[in-house]
Amino acid sequence: MKTLNFYRQKRKDGGMRTGVEFNGERILELFEPGDSPFDSALEWFIDVRWQGARLPSSPETIRSWLIKQNDLIGRQLQQTADELSEAGMDSGWPLTKPFANRQQEFSGKIVCSAVRRLDFREIRRKLLDLKSAWPELIRSLPAFHMDMAA
Repeated sequence: MKTLNFYRQKRKDGGMRTGVEFNGERILELFEPGDSPFDSALEWFIDVRWQGARLPSSPETIRSWLIKQNDLIGRQLQQTADELSEAGMDSGWPLTKPFANRQQEFSGKIVCSAVRRLDFREIRRKLLDLKSAWPELIRSLPAFHMDMAA
């Protein structure tokens, strides 16, 4: 079974890492450094994870496929944000919201969490921001090269 993982992570030093892994290997990634002294601990993260036999495997086919999933991902991000509003702070963390496509070609889940209480309140906004930015964000991700890792 193939796996695909989109991730968006905010670090304590203000750095932001956004990327895609295929079967555990980084394929696309953008790292934007923060303004604070180096600290790679995460403040919050949002993952969109898929499993399926027919998932794409090369960087550009993955990019195209992710853009085509815009409507499905947008609905899932919205539902997850709505669930956060209803569940409040006492929900189990990380929050995991499973989904599947109509053709049952893959299953997926949105997984998100934050370290501090303030970040939990803001994660809903981050989910909605990701929904709005999805196609352009995916288009902007460069192919990952090991020498660029931060």
